[in-house]
Amino acid sequence: MDILKFSAVASSLMGLFCLGIAESNVYFRPIAGVTYLLSIVLTSRLAFKLHRPNWLYVGWLMPFLVAPMLVFLGENRAAVSEAIKRYKGSDRTKNIILELIEKSEFPNDLPDRQGNTPLACAVLGGWTEFIDPLLSNGADPNLGTGEFKVPPIIAAVLAENIKAATVLLNHGADINLTESSIKLSTLSALLASWSKPKVSEYNDFFALLIENGASVNQTPLTGQSPVWLACKGGIPSNVLEILLAEGGNPNLTDASDVSPLAVAIDSALKNDGIGNREDQLHKVRLLIAKGADINIENHFYKSGVESSARAIAEKAGDEEIISLLKGNIERDKTV
Repeated sequence: MDILKFSAVASSLMGLFCLGIAESNVYFRPIAGVTYLLSIVLTSRLAFKLHRPNWLYVGWLMPFLVAPMLVFLGENRAAVSEAIKRYKGSDRTKNIILELIEKSEFPNDLPDRQGNTPLACAVLGGWTEFIDPLLSNGADPNLGTGEFKVPPIIAAVLAENIKAATVLLNHGADINLTESSIKLSTLSALLASWSKPKVSEYNDFFALLIENGASVNQTPLTGQSPVWLACKGGIPSNVLEILLAEGGNPNLTDASDVSPLAVAIDSALKNDGIGNREDQLHKVRLLIAKGADINIENHFYKSGVESSARAIAEKAGDEEIISLLKGNIERDKTV
């Protein structure tokens, strides 16, 4: 292969490289543009110096010549996502992004190379000022994003962004969509990340999800249903009370067959400050009143032949909890 052919091939590859770089990051466009110009000048000089330019070499250069037209003359489909990801709050940048959203000829659902849609970038970044314009301009409120196809509503929960969740629900977001890895639901996502210092904010978020019809029995692959998670220490008993009143199943166990009752009792026994003992005992009463089975075997304590909630309490010798469970047994005998 002579030097001209080699140069043509190198230029073609460089053009494709420029295309990839500029498509993935709009801030690399100037560098890609300079590289393109240098390569085309070099190839042209070589071609005329050797006096051998012909249609064959034009064909060799075609991929390189087409690439810049696609990258530099065409619209970058990931431009909105990239701009939102790099947004720092300035009014000037905000106006530019809003103009990009308004004038974009591509659907706003198209993700960047990391799989992030503009809507996902706005939700996860906490930039609520872009969410309504995106949705009004055609962004899909239910389109999953990233590797695990996380729906925007779950992204809002994980980002603790109640304003974003409210806007999404107002635009028709499906509150019961799950992501693809462990089938995490909105309520499970909220309860799994519940923060005791932010209990007021989480209570408001919980109320929003319940009011909009979040399923109280939607369970991820871990088996940790909303009721199960609400039995953990640090989550107020009123959350469990609402879930049970909405039809939450008190006997849905996790992947290790740990029952909600066992979780509530375990936290009450530890009395480690994460969960208030009186509040945890109230959870035990709520579960028993809703028909929680005290004899469900689980692997939580690995206590030999028996590992039910009843066995756990008896092994710990906690008379108060044993009395609560005994009252349930006596009530069952009279039914």
